[in-house]
Amino acid sequence: MKKLVLDDKGFMIFENVLSEKDRKACFHDVKTLVSQGYVANSVPPLQTPPELYSRVRNFAHWNTLYDYMKTCMQLNLKLVSNWANLTVENGTYGMHEHKSDLTFCYFARSEHPVYGTNIEDKFILPAVENSMIVFNGKIKHAISNMPNELVPKNDFNRCSIVFDFNIIQ
Repeated sequence: MKKLVLDDKGFMIFENVLSEKDRKACFHDVKTLVSQGYVANSVPPLQTPPELYSRVRNFAHWNTLYDYMKTCMQLNLKLVSNWANLTVENGTYGMHEHKSDLTFCYFARSEHPVYGTNIEDKFILPAVENSMIVFNGKIKHAISNMPNELVPKNDFNRCSIVFDFNIIQ
């Protein structure tokens, strides 16, 4: 784990979170669900609804990811919501914040790490494939929208899986 402090805000970066087999399986599951219409319509494209884990919790690779998140911080955590984002042409992800104590962002696929997570329009944390960043969900952030030229047709070169947790005292 790497700890990073930028503008008095703390971020943790975890590398090699899953095996290659499990990483690919999670990405495949997200693509399959989206192709079946499991998409949130009230947010920018392309995002799943915020109950993703309830749809995939019977798969061992998702439980491996979930258990990793629950134990890596050595805190008592309660899941608030979970979804996946896929990069598409004309991405319109804007600056936002979550109501949760901690946001875990796992990069199941990332062909262009420079288009990572924009923090308060001040800096970008790279989206390194099979890595995860953890930060206070109340910090304003956004997916860095990549140019259309980098977004392949009918494929997704960036997939982030987000889990929001609250800390239980």
